[in-house]
Amino acid sequence: MSVVNWLAASDETLDDHSPSARQRCPDRDALVRLRRDLHDQVGSALVGVSMQVEAAQRLLETDPAEARQLLEDVRAETLSLVQQIRGIASSRDGVACDGPTGAGIGVAVRTMVARMNRVVGDRVRITAEVAPEVDRLHPRDRGAGAAVFWIVREALTNVLKHSNARFSSVSVTVRGGDLCVRVEDDGVGFPAQRTSRGSGLMNMVERARERGGWCRVGPRQPRGFAVSAAVPLTAHRS
Repeated sequence: MSVVNWLAASDETLDDHSPSARQRCPDRDALVRLRRDLHDQVGSALVGVSMQVEAAQRLLETDPAEARQLLEDVRAETLSLVQQIRGIASSRDGVACDGPTGAGIGVAVRTMVARMNRVVGDRVRITAEVAPEVDRLHPRDRGAGAAVFWIVREALTNVLKHSNARFSSVSVTVRGGDLCVRVEDDGVGFPAQRTSRGSGLMNMVERARERGGWCRVGPRQPRGFAVSAAVPLTAHRS
């Protein structure tokens, strides 16, 4: 049985809190995190690779130099994906610790948005506003930074895949000892049924909750979708 099929077959056990279920699956939390990281890290990376290849194909005749650059980016992204998969496979609890350090969250978000704009800038424009204090976070806040990074990545991946938006914005700030983020777009929204367990939306909520924070997702007026989250900063509170 493949890993994907095994995880799917384990779905009911993972969500069953009865004593018998805990005996059948004593490492429930590790399996839940593994499923989430496969979705967020591997799945999101593959979506990005697919979009880059599609963009390169469109540019082969009109702008071959840019097409070659996109293919180089695909190669780099693929090598990074290999490292992520190895990290997941070699980790004792099956979970990779991939993501920026707390001090690097601002750079990571800006870089991610710039790369996405290179690929999809002809159909959706993404802006990123990162407050100066975000770039001065203490390295001890690595966990908070990584959680926010993956929330932003999942939110933007959903924008590109589902929203049909023309514009999306990302805002990362520090307020009251929390690292806060908001991602919104002017698209068609998101079907309510997609918020079921195992989806990327639930992964965002779980990542914030694990760090003692919160994440809310839902439609915005007059149209579009918004993701808001806040994760406590350990170093700020010490």
